[in-house]
Amino acid sequence: MSSQTYAAECATGASPSDSCTIDVSNTTYTLTGDINTNTTDNIIDFGVGANSNTLNFIGDITSSALDARAFSFSNNDGNTLSMIGNIITEGDSAEGIKLSLFVTNANIDMTGNVSTSGISAYGLHLTSSDSNTTNLTGDISTTGSTAHGLHLTSSDSNTTTLTGDIITTGANADGFREHLGSQLNTTNITGDIFAAGFSADGIVIDSLGYSSITLLGDINVSGTSGAGVQLLRDNSEFTMTGNIATSGQGGDGLNILGDYNTVSLTGDITLLEENALGPQDAITIIGDSNNVTITGNVTSNASTGPRGSYGSGLYISSGTSNTIVLNGNMTMTGNGPGEAIELDTSNSNTITMTGNISTVGDTAHGIGLDTSDSNTLNITGDITTTGDGSRGIYSKDSDSNIYTLIGDISTTGDNARGIFIKTSDSNTINMTGNITTTGDGAYGMRLNGSDSNNITIK
Repeated sequence: MSSQTYAAECATGASPSDSCTIDVSNTTYTLTGDINTNTTDNIIDFGVGANSNTLNFIGDITSSALDARAFSFSNNDGNTLSMIGNIITEGDSAEGIKLSLFVTNANIDMTGNVSTSGISAYGLHLTSSDSNTTNLTGDISTTGSTAHGLHLTSSDSNTTTLTGDIITTGANADGFREHLGSQLNTTNITGDIFAAGFSADGIVIDSLGYSSITLLGDINVSGTSGAGVQLLRDNSEFTMTGNIATSGQGGDGLNILGDYNTVSLTGDITLLEENALGPQDAITIIGDSNNVTITGNVTSNASTGPRGSYGSGLYISSGTSNTIVLNGNMTMTGNGPGEAIELDTSNSNTITMTGNISTVGDTAHGIGLDTSDSNTLNITGDITTTGDGSRGIYSKDSDSNIYTLIGDISTTGDNARGIFIKTSDSNTINMTGNITTTGDGAYGMRLNGSDSNNITIK
């Protein structure tokens, strides 16, 4: 239970030694000086019904107690906060800045760093608050569990701009999280995101959608089961210029588990962990009508996972009418049997790739379709596999797909196949290039139990 009490009224001049409250309207305040306190009050509290105030704060704020937020806004409208200084909180639920319950049209401009160390102590937290504008120039760092750097909950039409890094080290502490009914928000981050805790992701969008997220910087995730980016709902737009790297066991690069999302990534996706404990794919799509463009290389070291102990470069499962454009190489360096591009029970998708595909594990296919129909794959580049039983192109129980390949297929390994069509009908393959195989029992091309396929090799 919170032990929070009510602080005295704020007054222009020196900053209070402890805390103060703004509970009037249409007033301008200037506070100068540091605050270092162990109060359980919010340090500066914009109270219920306190509207259209302006606070200029110059100095640092440090608090050590439970619930002691540096700045708190609650059920008010049109307030302006300008701060030059740093925020440090140590207590559980002691957020740096919190907008809570029906805060609207607030304008927050802060130059300085936000650092929290308590459980659920978010750097910036908006809950049930709409149409607010926040500009932060500085870093956000949190060390507590579930202490997200930026957190939007049930909040709409907010604009948040951060110029600085986000660093989280606690379990389940995401760099940026939007969820529970939030929509129509715009978030711009210029800086890197680091998430090091167990199941801590770089960015998570789990909301109603129609939000826009732009990141100019890298995402580095090192905790077990931590993903770089997760889009878990529909109709969001994510634009990133920078690299995604995950090094924890079971951590994916980019997960899309919704429909009608638009993703544009200019940068590399790299999975560094070699011994994944769970599903570990560089790109996962489980949804429909998503548009994804990636300009950069995709590299996976993952060697184990739940689907027959492997991870993929691009994995589409139960997805329909997705459009994927890949401009870069896809390299599977782990020793597991993972496809570079895998479609599982997915129909009418279009994949266009300009770059080379390479795999090294046994039964690690370049392109693999399983129970997937009417897909179109356009590949400009070479496909190289080096493991036993690997296939350059593998179609199983998949019909009416169109493959266009401009490039060579090379396999090195016993019982490998350049092209293997198994119990699949009415597929079309147009290839401009050579097929080369090395290994006992290897075939350049083989059809097994398949009818009415059209294959042209020039």
